[in-house]
Formats: sequence, C-alpha cells, structure tokens
Amino acid sequence: MKMAMVALLLVGGTAMAQMPDTSKMMDQAKGKATDIMAACKEDKIKFCDKVTEMNAIKECLKKNKDGLSAGCKSTLGL
Repeated sequence: MKMAMVALLLVGGTAMAQMPDTSKMMDQAKGKATDIMAACKEDKIKFCDKVTEMNAIKECLKKNKDGLSAGCKSTLGL
C-alpha cells in the first residue's frame, strides 16, 4: 500500500511538472492583447467601435483587413 502511494505521488509530481504555467500563458495573452490594442487603436475606432470583447475585436479587425493600417496588420499577423 505504501509503495502504491509513493508511486502515485511520484507520477503525480511528474504530471504537475509537465503542466503548462497558466499564469505565464495569461501574461502572454494579456501582452498580445495590449500589443493589438496599441497597434490597432485607430483601426478599432474606425471599423469596430461598438465591439468590446477582445476575440470579437480581433475577428472584426480581420474582417476589415483590407482597410487596416500596416502596423495593425503586422501585429495581427495578416
């Protein structure tokens, strides 16, 4: 019984070590959102003024890609 618990703890520890760092991922996502909002501020006002949710803003900007500024296009990877 003790061996099974030790094995479970070891396997669990390995699994925990392999889990992604969600706080790092969140920081990266926030950084990307900040970059997009800075590079696309005027484009957002022009094309997507009523849109408030980040993913919806990105989709709106992508739908209007032909009219976007070069900096906004670059930041969005278009």
